[in-house]
Amino acid sequence: TTPSIDIEVYDDSGIPVTGLVAATMPTTSYSIGGSNAKVAITLVDVSLETSAWTPGGFKERGNGVYRLDLPTAAINVAG
Repeated sequence: TTPSIDIEVYDDSGIPVTGLVAATMPTTSYSIGGSNAKVAITLVDVSLETSAWTPGGFKERGNGVYRLDLPTAAINVAG
């Protein structure tokens, strides 16, 4: 699977934060429910909004909205 989500980033005043890139994004992590520890996501810039999925891929869509490609391990698939 290639999970990709949109996230919105706002400052303390509720204003959308624009211009972020992987290197300037705050620490990003995920955790699977239960007692599992959180896991850091290493972000990498992708060149276009339509670029192929890349684990940790990150790209601004505009107005404080960013594409974030989640690592496949972030999706808990029941077996």
